[in-house]
Amino acid sequence: MYAISRFLAGFGMGGCFVVYLVHLMEFLTPSWRTICGCVSLWPIGEMLLGLIAYLVPNWRYLTVITALPTFLVLLMFP
Repeated sequence: MYAISRFLAGFGMGGCFVVYLVHLMEFLTPSWRTICGCVSLWPIGEMLLGLIAYLVPNWRYLTVITALPTFLVLLMFP
């Protein structure tokens, strides 16, 4: 169950990230595309993961906490 849920979460967020980036680039003016294409929220997420891992030392709870935003995003699509 753990492997299946992590696979679905990763698969879903991978698709969401691609769609997000394409829509962002389509709606921005050409002068902003370079800046927004190079600067993403990925480093902020990595820093937040380190902070959350520090605050929640149990890896099982950490996995559940980091998977919750993915499921919330997937629930918003329909």
